[in-house]
Amino acid sequence: MRLFDELREQVRREQSLFAATRDFTSRLGETAVQDAITRHMTEVLQASGCAISRWEPESDRLVVERDYATDTQLKSDEEGAAYRLSEYP
Repeated sequence: MRLFDELREQVRREQSLFAATRDFTSRLGETAVQDAITRHMTEVLQASGCAISRWEPESDRLVVERDYATDTQLKSDEEGAAYRLSEYP
């Protein structure tokens, strides 16, 4: 039974990666790609959410590009929210 469960989990991951690849190649806009990445990574990792941030070295801060959560009760960051690395959790 354990081997079957492992195989089923591997198939689920591969299906999710295939779906992510399909999404990435069907619409190549940066926003669409980031939305697909956060959504698919949340699903593959069985997480409650995923965020993409970019680092601005000149100001040593992270700026939120995308924040995706499966639970609307979870706090998510607004796009463009900035955090100094010295203050980031």
